[in-house]
Amino acid sequence: MYIRYKSLSIVEVTYTGNSTIEGPSTQTFGTIIGTLDENVVLHFKVKVIILFASGNILTHESESILHHDPDGSFSDSSVIIFESPFESTNSHSILKGTSSVSNSFIHKFNDVFGSYKTTVDPSGNSIPQVQKLC
Repeated sequence: MYIRYKSLSIVEVTYTGNSTIEGPSTQTFGTIIGTLDENVVLHFKVKVIILFASGNILTHESESILHHDPDGSFSDSSVIIFESPFESTNSHSILKGTSSVSNSFIHKFNDVFGSYKTTVDPSGNSIPQVQKLC
């Protein structure tokens, strides 16, 4: 969805992807709301849900500023906050072919701050890096 409001352009994008967090594979679902101001600076607000094979869930939110490169790629960095909204009581894996993740593993990410950095090439490919801050 694209909206033009006064001197601001607003875009909302949803996405899915795969990731790993300290080993276990996950499925990721996110929503990005971007605002382009009159100075051509893109501000992002991101909300993400991360699903583990065990049924456990992490969420994270972030805000960042996007920097465009002349070749059509862009880089993004921000501080993100992880949360564990609830702990699974499932004893079985909901995603076939993956290992289970314990509640203690998920709980250690509750209220954790991280540093997020990525560069997206002109084709839209990226490998985001997240580092735990505290």
